[in-house]
Amino acid sequence: MHGLDYGSAVQTTDTIYDSSELTYDAENKKIHMTLLFNTFIFLQIFNMINCRVVGARDLNPFEHFLENYTFVTVFAVVCLVQLSTTVWLNFMFDTAMLSPLMYAESFLWGASSLLISLLVKLTPEAWVERLPVKIDEGQVLGTDNVLMKVYEQ
Repeated sequence: MHGLDYGSAVQTTDTIYDSSELTYDAENKKIHMTLLFNTFIFLQIFNMINCRVVGARDLNPFEHFLENYTFVTVFAVVCLVQLSTTVWLNFMFDTAMLSPLMYAESFLWGASSLLISLLVKLTPEAWVERLPVKIDEGQVLGTDNVLMKVYEQ
């Protein structure tokens, strides 16, 4: 992935040693882990957008996007904190600076959740009805759970 070669035993903290090969491997692993972290956060950010509309026929998650100021504020803070972890505060979060291509790649992987949500919503109901359902909706689930027993007392 992006030509980031490193051994499985290499730790990102191995940069303190003088061996240039070890430092190179550790930096590659740090970049790779930062790319995965960035992708995960972008998945969460786009999932926040997806969760705004949950109806089966609500296909546009960006409808009335700017009308809820609380959502816009939380969304902006999450995006700013994510950018900060990889640009300005990388010493605190032990992340590496990513190239613009890597940012774009992690952004697109995160945005894939919008496409998947759309495909799930466009799935014909006849296909969904064919799925075997193993849950009896008339039966209460979790009654044998220890926490549920304590709650009922």
